[in-house]
Amino acid sequence: MGYYLFHEYDATVKIKPVFQDEEKEVYFLQLGVYSTLEAVQKNTNNFTSYIYTNEDGKYHVYVALTKSSKNVEKLKGYFKEKGYDIYVKEMVISSEEYLDKLTQYDQVLENTSEKEAIENVVDKILTEYKEMVIDRGKNETNTET
Repeated sequence: MGYYLFHEYDATVKIKPVFQDEEKEVYFLQLGVYSTLEAVQKNTNNFTSYIYTNEDGKYHVYVALTKSSKNVEKLKGYFKEKGYDIYVKEMVISSEEYLDKLTQYDQVLENTSEKEAIENVVDKILTEYKEMVIDRGKNETNTET
């Protein structure tokens, strides 16, 4: 019986895991950490979009997100040219829908060097994050807008 069962097994069948890790690490480009909301607003006047988290009474401000390490360097350079020192923080996002969008935006970022295009894509990335992750309550870091 064992011989029969062994030979009936098709070795070309691909086995898919039942549970997949839906959480993916994303690079958050941090502008700074501030002690008050007023300081956040004062230091983000030049940004059309940004997000922030309140962690241990401090406001962490993020001005871009990406899944691509190549785009991290491009974005750091972009913000450096504007006079900002950016810190990179890796965090986990579990929204597959948002991660799919972010992949599309990352492809656009990789293929452009135009400052205006980069700014537009960064704004879209943050707007989508606010709508798809923050507003839907799927972010585990208690992010606020």
